[in-house]
Amino acid sequence: SPQSQQLVRNFTQPVKVWIFSQNPNSQDLELLENYRRQSPNFRFEFVDPNARVDLAQKFKVTDPGSVYVEYGQRQKFVQTVSDGERLSEIKLTNGLQQVKSDRIDKVYFLQGHGELPLQAGQEALSVAVQSLEDKNYKSEPLNLTERTQVPTDASVVVVAGPKQGLFEAEVTALKDYLRRGGSVLLMVNPNTNPGLDSLLQEWGVKLDN
Repeated sequence: SPQSQQLVRNFTQPVKVWIFSQNPNSQDLELLENYRRQSPNFRFEFVDPNARVDLAQKFKVTDPGSVYVEYGQRQKFVQTVSDGERLSEIKLTNGLQQVKSDRIDKVYFLQGHGELPLQAGQEALSVAVQSLEDKNYKSEPLNLTERTQVPTDASVVVVAGPKQGLFEAEVTALKDYLRRGGSVLLMVNPNTNPGLDSLLQEWGVKLDN
C-alpha cells in the first residue's frame, strides 16, 4: 500500500525483519521483496531457530514462525506465521511504525457513567484497545470525578456510550481540554443524555435522539 511504501522509504537507518522459520513461504517472500524494493535500508532474513540458538534467545522466541522487527536497539514481535496464517502487511507495517516512533500517544477513555468497558467482555472495547496498541497508542481509563482536568499527555479523550450524564465539573474539564487544543471522540447511543449540551453548543452541534 502507499502507506507501507512511504513508511519504509522514511527509514534512514537499517531495519531488519527476522522470520524464525527454516521454510520460507513464497507468499511471504513476495511481500517482503515488495518492502525491500522501497528502500535499501530494509532487510529480512529467514532463520532456523534450532540452528541459531543465539538469535532465538536474543529475541526470546518461543514459537516457530515468529516474526520480529529490529531497528537499532529496538525489537518488536509482529506475529507468528504458519500454514494457516501468512505474513500480514498490516501487522508488519504496524510493527515497523512502532519501532520507528519515539512517541507513544495516549488515548483516554472516560469512565464512571456506564461507558463501554476497556477489558474483554460483552460490549467491551478490548478489540479497539488492541488495535490502538498495534498502532503505538496507549489506552487508559479516565475518571474525571477523581481528577480536576484531562491529563496533559492526552492525544484524544473518548466518551464511548455513556448511560448517565456527566457532572458539570467533568464537562468543564472537557471544555478546558478542548480549548487547549485537545480532541474528543463522542459516541452517544439514541435516547440517552450525556449532559454535554453546553459543550456541544460551543461547537455548533445539537444532539437529538
